[in-house]
Amino acid sequence: MFINVNGNEYELSTKLGISVKIEKKFRLPLTQVFDKIASAEIDELVDILAISANKLNDKDFKAEILDNWDYVDLQSAVQELLARLMFSGDSEEIEEKIEKYPVGENQKNMIRRMLGLSPKTLSEQLTE
Repeated sequence: MFINVNGNEYELSTKLGISVKIEKKFRLPLTQVFDKIASAEIDELVDILAISANKLNDKDFKAEILDNWDYVDLQSAVQELLARLMFSGDSEEIEEKIEKYPVGENQKNMIRRMLGLSPKTLSEQLTE
């Protein structure tokens, strides 16, 4: 996954090791971090991106985000990153994993959108 900040492109790792680092930083399982992301502070959201970019101690990286992004840019990037950490594979594999994930259909559709998949319509949900 890549993010663009002020014309600079950064690669964010979505490997399992990043999940471990995020869990250690926040002392929570990744699923709980994902659930609490809407109430996270800005510095916490920036730290999540910095961990994934291997720039946790890079003040310039953090300053660049704070100086060039708005809150929606930051929140969207972190949500997509966490979704990619939780759901990897091709679109069919991801869809199977999302279907098994124990949340409501609205949350599943939110995850699908973050990962670039089409959300299920009500008629698709009813035929299952």
